[in-house]
Amino acid sequence: MRSSLRARLLAWYSLILATVIVTFATAVGYMLWRSMTAEIDAGLQASAVSLADALRPAGNGEFDLDLPLEYQPADGVAGPAATYYAVWTADGEVVDRSPVAFDIPFPVSAGVRTREGRRELTRSAAAGALVLVGRDMVQARAAVYTFAVTAALGGAAALLLSLAGGWFLVGRALAPLNEAMARLHRALDSQQRFTADASHELRTPLATLAAETEWALARSRSGDEYRESLLTCRRAAERMGRLVARLLTLARADHDAMPLERAPAQLECIVEDALALVRPLAERRAITIDTRLAPATIAGDRERLTELVSNLCVNAVEYNRDGGRVSVDLASDGTGVCLRVRDTGVGIAASDLPRIFDRFYRPGRARDRETGGTGLGLAIARWIAEAHGGSITCSSTPGIGTELVVRLPDAGPPYNSDSNRATSSSRSTDTARTVSG
Repeated sequence: MRSSLRARLLAWYSLILATVIVTFATAVGYMLWRSMTAEIDAGLQASAVSLADALRPAGNGEFDLDLPLEYQPADGVAGPAATYYAVWTADGEVVDRSPVAFDIPFPVSAGVRTREGRRELTRSAAAGALVLVGRDMVQARAAVYTFAVTAALGGAAALLLSLAGGWFLVGRALAPLNEAMARLHRALDSQQRFTADASHELRTPLATLAAETEWALARSRSGDEYRESLLTCRRAAERMGRLVARLLTLARADHDAMPLERAPAQLECIVEDALALVRPLAERRAITIDTRLAPATIAGDRERLTELVSNLCVNAVEYNRDGGRVSVDLASDGTGVCLRVRDTGVGIAASDLPRIFDRFYRPGRARDRETGGTGLGLAIARWIAEAHGGSITCSSTPGIGTELVVRLPDAGPPYNSDSNRATSSSRSTDTARTVSG
């Protein structure tokens, strides 16, 4: 879009500039031609007057003509720019004319005319005679042609320079607008995709509820059958509840309606609490969890940070292979905290990595449905990390595993970890409801 708008503006600018240059050059060329024609006419007028004054009647229809010097060609040949002449009696008989190689027709009346590239002026003389003087306009045409070529070359050079400068200036002028339009376009696309994906995700549990209800009401069932149907409805409702809760979280985050509590927190304690929720999931699939946790103090919202770590650890377990391994490393270098969560699972294709943090984006949709994932966990994790002034990145090799790295600013030296661990553990039960997916 940026290039299209830039090209359109430059095209209009080029058209206007070219029109101005052509109009200006045409006007100047026309004025030059008129000026040179007027100068030729003035010279012809003076020449005609001198020739008419040199013409005297001699009686019997004859005339004496004492040619002025300008009509006397050197060596008997008139140059191309020399003034030529012709004199006729009132009856149209030629009295005298220049020795030129072209015909000079008898003029119908006195005045100025242009004929075959020559300018001719006719006036009356003594005894009704007509005097014609003329001059070839080759020099005037050459001057106008030279001006036209010069104007064309100069105009083309000016247009090219203007285009180059215009391309640069238009690009700089449109940069903020293009950026704003790009953000708006991305926001609209994201909103449309978000709405479509949310509708699709909500349709699945709703369809399950509707199908189970229809099945239960179709005829009388046994108590066990009703119980199984109700359990299925409850699972669908729980899935829908988790999805709605996450959608509300992201919606509030988009509108800055979820202020974070800022308090010193021991991140290693938060990681241990999150792993306590994940270990039962890992044990059912014989997945080993290795930890290397260094003390790290940050300023943040303990509940949201627990959700961040839980999302990463749950993903590392759910998308791992049976009997696999999850490594959780936490380190601090005094300026920042780095949390790494690695797994030995299915991995993520390189084409999917750029969108792994997009809402509802799931590289393995079939497996996500099996595990109950909604594709919102990593989107929420990114929001939590960025809301704390940090970042989250992902690298993966299909068939080998995935590594997620969270970097957060360091809040300073650690404080009493025992009280922090007690407070964090008291909240782990509530957080367990929001970590899957």
